[in-house]
Amino acid sequence: MRISASSTYDRETVRDMTRFMLFRNRKQEPRKRMIMWTVLFCALMGTLIAEMVLWGFSAFTLVLVLLCAGILLLEWFFYLRLPEIQYKNAGKVADAKNEFVFTETGLEASSTASEYSGSSEMEYDTLYKIYETEAYLFLYLNKRQCFVVDKATIQGGTAEELRGALIEAVGNRYVRCEY
Repeated sequence: MRISASSTYDRETVRDMTRFMLFRNRKQEPRKRMIMWTVLFCALMGTLIAEMVLWGFSAFTLVLVLLCAGILLLEWFFYLRLPEIQYKNAGKVADAKNEFVFTETGLEASSTASEYSGSSEMEYDTLYKIYETEAYLFLYLNKRQCFVVDKATIQGGTAEELRGALIEAVGNRYVRCEY
């Protein structure tokens, strides 16, 4: 087996990677999760405000409303602004082109940017975990670092063939997300 793929560390990829890392869930897409939490927190705040209007002012209820609003703003900051901050802080690796070659025993990765280039080889059993979404493979080296592979760029095989080989290599450390 020799399947190749690539990705570019651009704004869109960094956005998707950051959102995935923050809101990692195998069943629910980050955008849908944010909408659900927004609706729930707004409903809770509306209920608390209605309680204050109907039964009079309560400092405790006001604190709860402000706490809900703060949590909601923090969640939206993480969802909307943090990916942009991550991209701006990428420095030398911003817009880097990453090439991956998957073989029977391991992975060859190379990265090229305007001021940086490097390559590495690793066996599959050194990977911490692999997540697959509809668009990407996230190959985690540890809990915080991962390679992002754009599934649309797979050549020399199919995504299904690659999935089968990776599942065989890492077993239950391969997680297929439903989005």
